[in-house]
Amino acid sequence: MAAHGSWATGPDPTRAWRHVGLPIAVSGASVACATACTNPLDVLKVRLQVMDGATTPGIGGLGNGAQPRARPTGMADAFASLVRHEGPLALWKGLTPSLIRAVCYGGLRLGLYRPITVLRERGGGGSMSTKVVAGCASGAFAAALLNPTELVKTRLMADERARGRGEGPPGGGARVGPYQVMRAVINEKGVAGLWRGSAMSMTRSAVLTASQCATYDEVKRVVTRWTGLSDGVTVHFVASMLAGAVTTTATNPVDMIKTQLYMDAFRPGLAGAADAFVAVWRRDGPRGLMRGWGANYLRLGPQTVITFVALEKFRSMAGLDTL
Repeated sequence: MAAHGSWATGPDPTRAWRHVGLPIAVSGASVACATACTNPLDVLKVRLQVMDGATTPGIGGLGNGAQPRARPTGMADAFASLVRHEGPLALWKGLTPSLIRAVCYGGLRLGLYRPITVLRERGGGGSMSTKVVAGCASGAFAAALLNPTELVKTRLMADERARGRGEGPPGGGARVGPYQVMRAVINEKGVAGLWRGSAMSMTRSAVLTASQCATYDEVKRVVTRWTGLSDGVTVHFVASMLAGAVTTTATNPVDMIKTQLYMDAFRPGLAGAADAFVAVWRRDGPRGLMRGWGANYLRLGPQTVITFVALEKFRSMAGLDTL
């Protein structure tokens, strides 16, 4: 990434805003744009990762007397089942916490990546190691701070089972909202319950940000060097799509375990990440850790493209260096 100018050693609100606050703001805006476009794919990914519990008696069934449905065999089947049983608007479940999380979490993890990279380079860190460390640090910090929004979003996207748990009005006929889910979690596990699965969320976010930013950075550098193309939309698109593929593969197993922990109300036997891993492995073997990869990539691929293309544009509009 292009280097910034020297930072002031003393406190300077203007410089702090320019080097930290403004990058966080434009990063949050770019991630929000991508999230708004890809929310349906996020819903499908979550449904594929948790659908087994909604259809297998004794492993977190519906709990409200409803008859289990046949388990979808793939993303297309999950899409058809979701729309048929819950309507097209079900594809936008969890959008409110998703957008809140996108602005805050996305802004922090991408916005802090650049400042941490600069500080790391000043400390003598190597180029690639600097990008990985910066991505891990910014991603983990953002995930730890905003875990409640991810937990609420996940439970809303698996909304049918939330109704069975009483996180909405009796009978399951009314729409469940973020407030009802948050209240149910606090009533059951206390405020600390909002940070359930935070370790896995931090791990996923660290891997996500490190692989996404470092891959984008390196691919863009190689493409511009070997093709002679200018640093424009075409290069951003190619780098983003490849970064999305690497990121999806690296994060899917962690994302799968994290989703199981977020839905632990429907799997009372899961004491932690190790139990969740064993449960997935016993049920589906190693392939189970990659369940939802297609939906995840169809979400992360376009999301990465929209995020970085929008981010480059927003940074240019704000007078910041390109990534």
